[in-house]
Amino acid sequence: MSRDANAQLKNELKVQGEQLKRLQGRISSLVDSNAVLKSELSGFKKSVADDMKQMLELIKKAGERHLVGG
Repeated sequence: MSRDANAQLKNELKVQGEQLKRLQGRISSLVDSNAVLKSELSGFKKSVADDMKQMLELIKKAGERHLVGG
């Protein structure tokens, strides 16, 4: 293999190594973001469930008052 070919291959490996490093960093960032989103979604689901439970209790109490009062 000629010196030029070796130099080109070394340069290509260097470029690919840099690209790989950037991609690994991006993947790591996305994994972190995904973990945060999962946590936030879990909290949101719990909040919605709690809100729905409170609303159903209020509706139930309003219905009982209506039956008793009417």
